[in-house]
Amino acid sequence: MTTPFWGDWQDAFNGLRHEQGEWWIVTPFLTRTDLINEPSQTRVLTTLSNHKLATNDIQSAAQERTLDALSFLLEHNVEVRLLPDLHAKVYLRRTPAGAVGFHGSANLTSKALSNHEVMSGPVLFGSEFLEHLDVLWDRAKPLEHTHLQEARDQARQAREQLAAFAGLVPGVSVFVLDREYGLGSFALTNRRLRLPPNEQQNGYSPARVDFIHRDRTRAITQLVSRRIEQLRQPRRAAPPLATWLTHTTNMFAVRSDDVHQVRSALTSIQEEVQAASMKLARDNPELLTDFLHRLQTWMDDRSVDTSIQQEIEGDARDAYREVILGGEVQLRYSELAAQWPAVDHPWRPLFTAMVEQTQVPFLDSIVASSRSQQGNDSSPAQRETTAEGAPDERR
Repeated sequence: MTTPFWGDWQDAFNGLRHEQGEWWIVTPFLTRTDLINEPSQTRVLTTLSNHKLATNDIQSAAQERTLDALSFLLEHNVEVRLLPDLHAKVYLRRTPAGAVGFHGSANLTSKALSNHEVMSGPVLFGSEFLEHLDVLWDRAKPLEHTHLQEARDQARQAREQLAAFAGLVPGVSVFVLDREYGLGSFALTNRRLRLPPNEQQNGYSPARVDFIHRDRTRAITQLVSRRIEQLRQPRRAAPPLATWLTHTTNMFAVRSDDVHQVRSALTSIQEEVQAASMKLARDNPELLTDFLHRLQTWMDDRSVDTSIQQEIEGDARDAYREVILGGEVQLRYSELAAQWPAVDHPWRPLFTAMVEQTQVPFLDSIVASSRSQQGNDSSPAQRETTAEGAPDERR
């Protein structure tokens, strides 16, 4: 009796390399073709379910997608047939006298090479097993090139339908830059004004006063715009990191593959903004005086109680020193889960194209996006993310 061992399909191929006969590969999931080096002497029995493609076939690297792998096999004259509900994994060499091979849990995929798989072999397959294999082969549908494009279109539609249940776009995030208070502001809160929560008095309500007036921060704003624009530039053999969403001035979409790189870029931009703001303050000491003057004007116009004005000014000086002189200014942004717009919305084809480009597994993106959306439903303050603390197959 053959003893099972911890191994994968590579062990099966290596164990059969010196055997005689036609190759038979039986596997539900197939993304690897590199060890199939006798195509004219190979038969492949596999599946091609739209649902499985929708939830598994998101990898875009060469020879990592199911459809790409099947296309490669057809181009190299491998006979491929499709059998619904196939679950067996068998790799064997067959001659008129019989067959020898391996069977177990390993699909012909990259993921199987890192999974804890179990295989058994070499095993001699008897006539009863081979007769049943022939019955399944005759029942299976031959795969042709025309089927592959249909499968690509159907799989894309299935992915969109699955995403629609969650209302989310798989593999796409939306970044929203907070430009209004990009260089920081002093918050005149209810507590600071000694107002009861959510109460207005004397015709005023809590507000913010910019540390540096917008007219003086034009160069820094241009710096941010220029660096953000660089994220939109095409890359060699890859799409841009970010794509502006039409009819907006501060929103761009990012593939999940590139989210980490975009966060890193925003962190780098923030560091430049911090350095620029500190230099601006050092070169223009009157900026503090201007800030305090605008703050005082705001309080006078709204008749803020004079007994607390001095305390507020002291807090304002401390905040200015910490944020502007201390370089604590934040390039703030929110990171949101993208949601499918209406079919005729200009964002729809954009999101669809980005889904086609992504390498992030669909179900992982749905789970991550759902968690992100739950967090985004809490409060604006909890949703806000700073650049410093920014928040392969399925079986």
